Amino acid sequence: MEKFVRRQSWRSKENEKKQKLENFMKIPHEIMLIIMNFLDGISLLNLSMVNKKLRYHTQDNLLWLEVCLREYPVNMMNIVKDKRRTPLIHNYKWLDIWKEFDRKNYTYVFTEKENFAIPHRWYESTSDKNHPKTIKTNYKFFELFAVFVSIYPGTYELIWEMKIGKIHEGCNFKFNTKIVDHNWNKILKTYSYKPKPEEFKGMSNKGWCNFKVPNKIVIEHEQHVKTEFRRYTTLEENEGSLWFESLELYCVHLQRCTNDGLDSSKNNQTLSKSIKRLTKIFSY
Repeated sequence: MEKFVRRQSWRSKENEKKQKLENFMKIPHEIMLIIMNFLDGISLLNLSMVNKKLRYHTQDNLLWLEVCLREYPVNMMNIVKDKRRTPLIHNYKWLDIWKEFDRKNYTYVFTEKENFAIPHRWYESTSDKNHPKTIKTNYKFFELFAVFVSIYPGTYELIWEMKIGKIHEGCNFKFNTKIVDHNWNKILKTYSYKPKPEEFKGMSNKGWCNFKVPNKIVIEHEQHVKTEFRRYTTLEENEGSLWFESLELYCVHLQRCTNDGLDSSKNNQTLSKSIKRLTKIFSY
C-alpha cells in the first residue's frame, strides 16, 4: 500500500511539472519576447536548445537586434555610419551578426620563428598541455612584440598570459601598444602603461596568470595592432647579467570588451542617437 501511495504521489508531481511546462509553452510570443529581452546572447542560445517551441521564440530577428545594440553598441554605430550598408539594414539577420561580433577575439601565440633582439630560450613542458612550449628568459632586459593584423572594429583589452618568478628590487615592466593604419604607413594611436610593482607581486610564484592591461584599445576600419611587453631594471648593472628567477610567456589575447567602454556622457548621447536612427530604419 505504501509503495502504491508513493508511486501515485510521484506521478502526481510529474503531472504537475508537465502541466506547468505546458502552461509556460502557451505564453504568447510577444510576452516571451519581453521575458527574453532580459537575457544576454549566450543565454538565448542555450535557451534555444531546450525544445522547438523555445527555439522558435529565440529566433525572432528584432530580439537579436536589441541584443546587438545592448552588447556591441560601438559595432552597431559603425553599421549606422556606413552609408553603403544602411539601406540593407532591414534585411539583416541579427543573430548571424551577433555571432560575428561575438567571435571577434584574437590570440597571438609565440612561436620559435619569432625574431628577438634580446636573448631567450624555449622551454618545453610535457606535463602542462595548455602551455607545451613557452618563451623563457632570465635576463633583466627583455622585450617581446606581437602583431594583430586587420582587426575588426570595436573596443578591446590586451591580456598577457605569463608566469613570473620572484620580483627583484628595481624590476620594472612596461606595455606599449600602437594602432597602425591599414597600409602600415602611419601610427594613429599609442597606448602606454607602466604597472606598479605591487600589481605583479600578487602573480609572483603563482604559476600561470593572466595580466590585463587596463588600457581600452579602440579599433576602427580594419586597423593593425602592434603591442610590446618590456622588462627592465633601474639598477646600474650590466645589461647581460642574469636574474635568479625567470619570466615565461605563452601568448597575448586581444579580447573584445562587452560594453565597448562607453562611459562618457558624450559617447552615450552619440550612441543613443545612432540607436534611434538604426531602430527607425529597421522598422521600415
